[in-house]
Amino acid sequence: MRGRGLLVAALVLLAAGGSVAPARAVDSDGSPPTLVTPDRASWLVGSQLDLDLDYCPGLNLTVARQTFAWTATDDSGSVASSVVVVPWAAEPYELSLDPSATSATVRTDDWQNDCGGPRGFPDTYEVTATDPAGNATTNVVMGGAFSTIQQDGTVDSPYGARVSVRYDGAWRSVSLPTASHGTLARSDDPDAAVELTVTALADRFNPPAATGTNLALVMREGPRAARFAVYQNGTLVARVTPYAAHSHARTIIWQGPAALGDTLRVVRLAGRDPDAPRGGPRTLTLDAVLAN
Repeated sequence: MRGRGLLVAALVLLAAGGSVAPARAVDSDGSPPTLVTPDRASWLVGSQLDLDLDYCPGLNLTVARQTFAWTATDDSGSVASSVVVVPWAAEPYELSLDPSATSATVRTDDWQNDCGGPRGFPDTYEVTATDPAGNATTNVVMGGAFSTIQQDGTVDSPYGARVSVRYDGAWRSVSLPTASHGTLARSDDPDAAVELTVTALADRFNPPAATGTNLALVMREGPRAARFAVYQNGTLVARVTPYAAHSHARTIIWQGPAALGDTLRVVRLAGRDPDAPRGGPRTLTLDAVLAN
C-alpha cells in the first residue's frame, strides 16, 4: 500500500506541473576501502634529532622523527583516514590528523629499560581508512621501536636492529656538544668510507616478527660537508650532497631499507655543491645510525 500511495502522490505532482527526483538508493556497499601502507616507518630526512633527552642519571635517549605515507581509495570516491599509535606497554592514542591526510610524522625515542618506567614509545602504527558507509580497512605499519648506533658502534637500545660500524681511511672522533651523545666521527681523507652491516633485526615483544629495517645516516650538514655515495651490497643506491649554508649536527641526511645481513658502504665523493665554498677541505662525518 505504501508503494501505491507514493505513485499516486507522484501523479498528482506531475499533473500540477512539478517534477519528481529519482529515489536515492540506500547505500548497501559492503566493500571496504583499498588501503596500501608500507611495511615499516621511514626516517624523516632533513630533520634533526632532538638534543639528547636526559631520561635518568647516566642515561640519554635519542629523540627522532619517523614518517610514513599511505594511499586509500574507495568506489564511493570518499575516504577518511586515521592513525592510532600503539606503544609497547601503554595506552594507544590517535594522532591529530585531517581525515584527508595521506601521511603522518611521529616523534619517538629509543626507550631503554635501564631506569625502568613504562614502555610508552611507539611500537606500531595502525592506519585505518573508512568509507561513508562505515566500512573500514586497517593496516599495521611496523618500525616504531628503534636503536641508535653511535659512531663508535655502541648501541643505546636493546630492542631495535643492530648495525656494525667499520671505517676505512683516516678518521678521528671529535667531541661536539651538539652531536648525538656529544661525539661524532669525521674525516678529511678523500678515500674515506664507512661500512655498515645489519647484524640483527628488532627484538619485538609483540608479533609479527621484524622482517627488515630502515637505516638512517645521522651526520653534520654544512657548507663544507663532503658529498658521498651509498652502496648497498655493492650496488649504488644514492649520491648525496649534505650541503647547507650553516652547519647543523644530528641531521638525518639519508635513509633507506635494509635486510638482515645487508651491507651499506658510504663512500666519500669528489666535487662539491655549487653553492659550497671553493677552498678548504671537505669533511665526511658520521654522528649516528638509526635502525628500526
